[in-house]
Amino acid sequence: MKKITIYKTARTVPPMLNDIINKRHELVLLADTIDWQYFEKEFKNEKWHLSDTTIQENFTTFPTDAKLCKKVIDKCNKIAKKTGIKLRRT
Repeated sequence: MKKITIYKTARTVPPMLNDIINKRHELVLLADTIDWQYFEKEFKNEKWHLSDTTIQENFTTFPTDAKLCKKVIDKCNKIAKKTGIKLRRT
C-alpha cells in the first residue's frame, strides 16, 4: 500500500484590503473626491430594488434523434475497433 504524506502548513493572516489597494490609482483618487455623504443623504429614504439585467446567451442543445443515432454509431465503431471486428459500409 502506498504511504500518504500529509504536510502541515502554517496558516497566515490574509492581507488587509488597504494593503492591497494602490492608493495612487485613478479610481481610488476619484473615489476620494466624491462627496459620499451627499449621496447617502439624498438616497437615504429611497426604496431600492436591485435586479441583475445581464443577459447571457444560452447555447443549450437538446438531444435529437440524429444526435443520439450518431452517438450510438460512434460507440459501436469504438467497440468494433477495440475487439478487432472489421467494419464495412453497406
